[in-house]
Amino acid sequence: MFPEAQGIILGTMDRYISITPGWSDDDVVELALEVSDGASRFVNAAYVDLDWFERQAAALTIFGRQVHGGIYDLKAGERGPEYAEGAFEARFHYYKPTGLYISTFQQSGHLDFKERLVAAEATLYLRTEPGLLDAFVGSLASLRIGKGAAATLTCIPLYG
Repeated sequence: MFPEAQGIILGTMDRYISITPGWSDDDVVELALEVSDGASRFVNAAYVDLDWFERQAAALTIFGRQVHGGIYDLKAGERGPEYAEGAFEARFHYYKPTGLYISTFQQSGHLDFKERLVAAEATLYLRTEPGLLDAFVGSLASLRIGKGAAATLTCIPLYG
């Protein structure tokens, strides 16, 4: 697991979603998923199928053309203690043709805390633009497992 892939760090920072592939075998790849809303940052890990990058890039390309009320859920891993590590969900919603809003949910791997299983969780809210989404989709499609590169979606202030 990525050593930095758990927890919340507070401070002033950029706004983004970053996806970095890490360890893999013949069936799955571990992702480090990092989200920052400019005030908070949460990093977690989740496992996906090897063809996840291509499938998500293709789906986001189609979504990127639905600028009138389109919604797309980008998911990695599964919620709950029954699954291997963590979960990531990003709901992309075109609120206006130039206003692409994103709500994210992240859950770390579960751990025993006072005789029950718990996980750190974060929900963050972001906004981006169609051109920035296109750049993210291109970098997501070109990710290669084990190459150390990341796909990053640059976001902008919610208001302004």
